Amino acid sequence: MVGDKPIGTCYEDAWRFLIREEEGELVHGSVQTIGKRINHAWVELPSFVWEPRSGEFIKKSDFYEMAEPREQARYTTEEAAIMAARTKNLGPWSAQERELLKGRSNVATANPAIEEGLAQEIARYLIAKRQPILKAAELESIFKELGYGEKELRDFTSYIETQEGKDFFRKSMRLELYKAGYRPREEPKFVPAFPGALFPLGQLVTTAGVDAKMKEDPKFEAFVRESIARHHRGDWGIMPEEDKKSNEEALRIGERLMSAYEQYPLPKIWIITERDRSATTVLFPEEY
Repeated sequence: MVGDKPIGTCYEDAWRFLIREEEGELVHGSVQTIGKRINHAWVELPSFVWEPRSGEFIKKSDFYEMAEPREQARYTTEEAAIMAARTKNLGPWSAQERELLKGRSNVATANPAIEEGLAQEIARYLIAKRQPILKAAELESIFKELGYGEKELRDFTSYIETQEGKDFFRKSMRLELYKAGYRPREEPKFVPAFPGALFPLGQLVTTAGVDAKMKEDPKFEAFVRESIARHHRGDWGIMPEEDKKSNEEALRIGERLMSAYEQYPLPKIWIITERDRSATTVLFPEEY
């Protein structure tokens, strides 16, 4: 933004990244560019920053040194989802709009059984629409389509903000996915049981780009295979030293793991294992 006029899509992009990854914090503030300071949004994680202008990770220390950021507001994943649902936009949010976050923890759900029934109905609706993700910005339109009013929407929003509500809705989604015939893919046969493995990989996934490249290039397939083995053994490849240390800590406390590998002239790949160890994804950086 310049003054009060937004430019670009940094606010939308940063919000979507946070909601998709469910980790880190969304920060609204300003950064220094050549000759002027502009309003901006970014996502901060323990040791690095996701920068929406480039779509890349930057060491937090480098980001603060280069951009000289000034923070105006900070949001957790839950708070960002609430703000989007209640303001019908993805930011930036005014001080008056931020008041919407106050007191939300004091809102009690009148009847949990009713909200659980709504959670199950919404899960069935989403699976029928082949949309296995509940997007906060679309919740109001879903309620209208299902024939519910403002009170039901407010009560359900309060319920889904609680940990109990989140857990029940995830369970409902898994059940509806199973009933609809969705099953986890088996781990590809080319992945061996690696000696010295430090953690479970979970479901192994390759993006469409990586999968296509593996099929057309045996050398790349071998590179991916070896990179997965290295990731599994705790060899984080070409990640910066600070991020390697973060991975070691993540191994201890059960957080998300990320590694990067490069072998000229083959393209660079990233490997990400989710914090619950349910899945590991192999992708090109530009697919992130």
